[in-house]
This record gives sequence, C-alpha cells and structure tokens, in this order.
Amino acid sequence: VVLSFLYPSTTGRNMDEVVRVLESLQNAKHHKIATPANWKPGDDVVISPTVSQEEAQKMFPQGYKTKDLPSQKGTCALQMFEHGAIYI
Repeated sequence: VVLSFLYPSTTGRNMDEVVRVLESLQNAKHHKIATPANWKPGDDVVISPTVSQEEAQKMFPQGYKTKDLPSQKGTCALQMFEHGAIYI
C-alpha cells in the first residue's frame, strides 16, 4: 500500500485530489521524478537525486533547471512535466 485515504463516512471525498495523487505516484515510479504539494500536470517536478547528470540529460533532452537547496548541500533539478495520464 503506497497511499491510504481514511475519511469518516460523514465527510465528502475530493476526487480531484485522489486522481492527482494517483498521477503523481505513477509518474514518480515510471519517470524518476517527485512532485511537490499541489502539483498538476504541466507544473515543475523534481528529478530524483538518484538520477545522474548524464541520465537526466538523456531523460530530458530539452533541458532542465537547477536550484540551490535551502540546506546548501547541493542542488535539485527541476523539470516541467506534462504527463498526467494514469497508467493501468
């Protein structure tokens, strides 16, 4: 189980959030990315730190940008990511 939502029966569900989370989890698994809070397809994502510079250049030939981390322990790579399809 990767994710569990537990709502009381008296509380409505936000299906947009459920779909957003499913898209995020599947894209993270298939594309080695992480999505920030409130991410939507087309927004920037974080390229996994386990991806080398060479691999990132192959994965994102159109380029990507980097930002210094607040901890000052390096940089993170960001990429606009348009995928939003749910893989079944």
